[in-house]
Amino acid sequence: MPTALQLNNKDDRVQLKATLTDINGNPLANKLIKFYKSYGTSWELIDQKYTNEDGVAITTDETTKSCYYKARFDGDETYDASEDVKYYQVKEVTKPAPPSVPWWIILIILFMILLLAR
Repeated sequence: MPTALQLNNKDDRVQLKATLTDINGNPLANKLIKFYKSYGTSWELIDQKYTNEDGVAITTDETTKSCYYKARFDGDETYDASEDVKYYQVKEVTKPAPPSVPWWIILIILFMILLLAR
């Protein structure tokens, strides 16, 4: 039984959408999905949600760094455990370089200042 995890950007947040199905692709409702985050060393539990009638559980998280997310179903008396892991890449916002002033304009400005200072 697979767990599928999708990550979507929602403004300043990451939406985690887990879909839980049986081996035939049928959705599994009312199953607990645990959502985790990792920056590479250990997993931190960030939320737990039950799947809806479509086998979907959704949560959101904030992060300023790239990280891994995991959705895990621990299994029960009928179904085995399953999980899916995805990497979330934070897009770096680069600021444009300030406009550069040609050296000769600076020279003209300095010359004008010297003329006006007389």
